[in-house]
Amino acid sequence: MSYILITGCNGFIGSRVAEVLLKEGHNVLGISIEKKSNIKHSRFKYISVNITDCLGIEKVFKENDISTVIHLAAIAHKQKGQKVDWNTYYRVNTLASKIIFGCAARVKADLIFASTVDVYGACEDRILTEDSMPKPVSDYGISKYQAENILMEIAKDNELDYIILRFAPVYSAEHMKDIYKRIYLKEPSIALLIGSGLDYYFVSINKIIKFIAQWIKSNHKLTGRLNFFDKYPMNSKEMIKRERENKKAKIIIFIPLIMTKLVDKALCFLYGVSNSNKLLNFHIAARKLIRPPRYASIKQLEEIIT
Repeated sequence: MSYILITGCNGFIGSRVAEVLLKEGHNVLGISIEKKSNIKHSRFKYISVNITDCLGIEKVFKENDISTVIHLAAIAHKQKGQKVDWNTYYRVNTLASKIIFGCAARVKADLIFASTVDVYGACEDRILTEDSMPKPVSDYGISKYQAENILMEIAKDNELDYIILRFAPVYSAEHMKDIYKRIYLKEPSIALLIGSGLDYYFVSINKIIKFIAQWIKSNHKLTGRLNFFDKYPMNSKEMIKRERENKKAKIIIFIPLIMTKLVDKALCFLYGVSNSNKLLNFHIAARKLIRPPRYASIKQLEEIIT
């Protein structure tokens, strides 16, 4: 019996991908750090294992016939509300990924790797495409970019079919946290409107699931790095309008666009004087709000999943 392996199968993305693949008739092997999984299906097998457990991961590949790996497990910006140090990011997002990529290569499994647009970091390109040179700043972005490069080398040496998906912030109807970060000072009552509204890029969980399912089916698989985002950005003014229709965002604080530009220039100056990594991280985080990046793909993403 051949399985599609999903790391982080209990997570926000992994659990939904597993459910859809099971409905489509695939056998799914899920791994995660928790003792149990809420997914119940006759074609679903669950193994509790920490992806940093090298021997445990190698055992998973040795004892199961795996045709495709969907590597979603990772440490993001916080763990149980606590800040994460660089060693943890490196151990989980980079070194553990290297083990998984190597195991996938040995069994000739196709591979999907969930990365992030955070790899672009301090890149100054006006529009960020896959040809833009990443300049990751956050530990999360650095660890993911390192993992990307490791996968590229392993794939080159082993002729793997693989795809690296650089996700914009992911949302669903029930998971709006990253969207709300852009429009609320205090959710759900106090909203923030910059200028006449700014455009922010996100990606729907449904689009991710649809792409993964179609990529697995494809005989001529798209390979390489791919920026992954919804076709159209969301405008903060329109988002706040919809929130007000739902009796939220009762208070709106307006900030002129010129003020955000002055803040951006001030942060640039302070970083130039101090050369502080903490200040640079803060500046990049602030830019996500006041000067949101624009993304494009050199590959025809909409045609791939239509």
